Amino acid sequence: MEHDTATAGCSFCGIADEFTVEREGEQVCVNCAELIDTVEALPTHTGSRIRGLRTIVRDHQAGKIDGYLVDAFTASMLVTVYDALSPANRAKFGDIELLRLVDFGWKQVR
Repeated sequence: MEHDTATAGCSFCGIADEFTVEREGEQVCVNCAELIDTVEALPTHTGSRIRGLRTIVRDHQAGKIDGYLVDAFTASMLVTVYDALSPANRAKFGDIELLRLVDFGWKQVR
């Protein structure tokens, strides 16, 4: 990675940092570049959505589901909701958009 001196600060966190790197045409501080690389390196769970969510819960490690980064706490909530569904509704679980499922799940927690 090539380091430059930034004057406007990091385009990711907004904090001025003397050492920046070029990422996709923007100046990003070294700390944010490492964070972005770590998130991009997380495994993308393939196959069934519920299998991916159960893997996240089991490993207690965030992962990507349908292109979204899902933390272990949210994955645990979604698995609990899935387990409470009837068999007919479990079949529909994979068809509903992930963000709608998360929104529905957190509303049930209240």
